[in-house]
Amino acid sequence: GFCLQHKAFIYPEILINKIISCFDYYYPKEKPFGLIEFLYKYINLHNNYYLGELSENIITKINNFLKKIKNIEEEENKDSFVDIFLKDAEIISSNKYYFDILKYKSKDISSELTRIKYNLFCKIEVKEFLKGGFNSKDKLIKSPNICQIISRFNNLSSWVIEEILSYDQAKMRAKIIKKFIHICSALKKLGNFDDLFAILSSLTNFNIKNLGRTWKKISKKDMDILHSLSKILRFENNWKKLRNEIDKRKNEKLFYLPYLGFYTKRILFLEEIGPYVKSGSSLINVEKICETYKILKEFYEFKNIKNFGYSCQNQIIKDELLILQYLEPSDENKLIEIAKQLEPKFILSKKKSETKKNFFVLYGFDSRLAH
Repeated sequence: GFCLQHKAFIYPEILINKIISCFDYYYPKEKPFGLIEFLYKYINLHNNYYLGELSENIITKINNFLKKIKNIEEEENKDSFVDIFLKDAEIISSNKYYFDILKYKSKDISSELTRIKYNLFCKIEVKEFLKGGFNSKDKLIKSPNICQIISRFNNLSSWVIEEILSYDQAKMRAKIIKKFIHICSALKKLGNFDDLFAILSSLTNFNIKNLGRTWKKISKKDMDILHSLSKILRFENNWKKLRNEIDKRKNEKLFYLPYLGFYTKRILFLEEIGPYVKSGSSLINVEKICETYKILKEFYEFKNIKNFGYSCQNQIIKDELLILQYLEPSDENKLIEIAKQLEPKFILSKKKSETKKNFFVLYGFDSRLAH
């Protein structure tokens, strides 16, 4: 568990340096080979799941450290138990693992996305919404769970874009887009509107929607599905279609997860009205209090139905999708350059600021600040 989640509170470089420093401190008085065992597990995890994140500096440090341990053993005329560690560590430099979503069922991927997001939603406390804490300088302290959901939203969106742009052939990019359309369809059936919005925002991202040769290879059937799904998340009439979808699921007592941005935007709008209690006065803003209560009551209604009926059993999917919340979104300029290289006729007809808005400002504020 620590190997998977350490990035929430320590950088890989710092972790590796601490392990090496700790070994040097104890050796030769003691032989803390438990540190080597931990390092092996760390390497093995990255080999299997997200080894592309490790920088060459970390890889070099790991390899040099393990070789150092092997030399110590040879000097003491002992059989080397570190060979297996060296073998695995050196694999890091030669292999690049990636999560091939085409191998897995859309139903399984959408189910695991929903399970993870549901657990995150349940952690949100009422106080995290109050006074727009999620948009303040101290947001990570005032609204840690909301910030984590926003961060995951951005990471999921970024991952979708990167996954599409990682293929040289338009035919393969089209297959990936088709897969994400089907995942969106499965998310809609599950009622997971937050992740649905995240993926749809990626498919309409400037870097993706302008891949003309790629989109020509998407069938009319899949384009119709995408168009139908996109209608749900339009802003018109105060999100009327999204409200209707949620109300329908409530009436039928079906599980759902709302789009968090729909509520954070409304809370931020209320903050513009003024404080709950006017400064220098004992007058209470009753209208604001009532409206805040109404918004939060509506948001927390998702907890009334806890079972979404299907659970993914594939451990690779579970591990890969959990890791998403610890990744950093790719640099926008880098994505633009990749898109240009893939399809030279790619025309940058919008300002970068507009592109950023399309990708990031989905919660009523610049969600990149939540990282």
